[in-house]
Amino acid sequence: MTAICDRCEKDFKQEWRLERHQKRKKLCKSKTNDEKEFKCKDCDSSFKRNWHLTRHLKTCKKNKNGYKCDFCDKVFTRKYDLTRHLKICKIKKEKEKEKEKEERERLEEKEKENDFTKLKKEIDSLHISQFATKTIIMQLKEEREKSNKELRFLKEEIKTLKEEIKILKEKTKK
Repeated sequence: MTAICDRCEKDFKQEWRLERHQKRKKLCKSKTNDEKEFKCKDCDSSFKRNWHLTRHLKTCKKNKNGYKCDFCDKVFTRKYDLTRHLKICKIKKEKEKEKEKEERERLEEKEKENDFTKLKKEIDSLHISQFATKTIIMQLKEEREKSNKELRFLKEEIKTLKEEIKILKEKTKK
């Protein structure tokens, strides 16, 4: 009596040997090439050999246990591999260049705003200075006019006093 394994079609002379064969932890290989027994639990991939699955699991993009690149979604089994990858990741470099460009533009814009603010303050201070100067000039003109009026008044007063002195001198001579 012979027993044949329905998976690998191996022939056993005793039934108990077939049962032992089927109870093994490591499954026997299928003879049919179309059937892929080893499936990835994270994605839909399947493999004929277990070591192919093991190799796949190390880089499976949906594997949550690996080290994933935040820029290009590649997954690595070792942190060192991710670190090494990050040094050459093209997408990371592009994003860094883009970020640097945005930062440069932001700084240039801020610099322009600062220059504009400085100019505006300077202009405002010039306007204030100009207004203050005009006010002072107006005050000086008013004071000059007052002084001129007082001077005219004093000249008139002196003239009047001179005339009075003259009259008094004449009276005292007589």
